[in-house]
Amino acid sequence: MGLENVRHLGGFGGKHSSFPSNHAANISGIAFLFSSLYPKFKHYFWGYALIVMFSRIYIGVHYPLDVISGYIIGISVSYFLIRVYKKVEGLKLKC
Repeated sequence: MGLENVRHLGGFGGKHSSFPSNHAANISGIAFLFSSLYPKFKHYFWGYALIVMFSRIYIGVHYPLDVISGYIIGISVSYFLIRVYKKVEGLKLKC
């Protein structure tokens, strides 16, 4: 499975599948959401997110493409939810 002669620090998950990285999707989605709510602290949110995403590659549980894909998914879902929320709030104000 995967690369040979790599010290795997994280143990294997239940299904042995790693695409995409759920950690990267979750943390990037949260960082995007909180950055839009609290723009003053966006550097802290993204700094923490980058540490988490890098750690997934560093400890050997994900390839870089897994993390990049998770990042894109997390950003996309968070962006969509923010847009829906703003649309719903706009509808409430008109009623």
